[in-house]
Amino acid sequence: MHLPFIVLSLLVPCLSLSPPQLLSLLRSSPTPSAVIAAARSLPSRPFDRKLLERKWSILYTSEKEVSVFVDRGWAPSLASVTQTISPSGLANSIPFKGGGYLSVSGPISPSPSSPRRTDFSFTSAKLSLPPLPAISLPPVGAGWFDTLFLDRRLRVDVNSRGDVLVLVPAAPNTS
Repeated sequence: MHLPFIVLSLLVPCLSLSPPQLLSLLRSSPTPSAVIAAARSLPSRPFDRKLLERKWSILYTSEKEVSVFVDRGWAPSLASVTQTISPSGLANSIPFKGGGYLSVSGPISPSPSSPRRTDFSFTSAKLSLPPLPAISLPPVGAGWFDTLFLDRRLRVDVNSRGDVLVLVPAAPNTS
């Protein structure tokens, strides 16, 4: 049985959650503020920027630009949406049911304003709708994300627009 969101929002900051407990919270369709509060209650650990560098699958997001693809049935699932981070770049990919994708990419850099903040700008965007060839689109977007929690199994970010993302390492065969 799930607690009502308002009660959960009040209780979560007082609790010390584990990553599995946060994942359980996500199954209850929480508000972004409840996810942020839960992430901030996770055990504190030193920030290791190297742990960002991998391919991630999204478990939860409040980003309407991403969730619209799942909500309308164009993408197989939210977990099929990936974000790949390398030392110098970021690439987001939304696969479509039946083939094709939308992707954006660009450079990233550690922000001088905070050790947990990463600045980014999208410099490339592509849309693929088979059987047509992929086309380049004008990239849109620049900002930052703060990593509230990061370990080898879980990442929680809030970005410059106040959107929240909860990610786990992508399965090896995730495109």
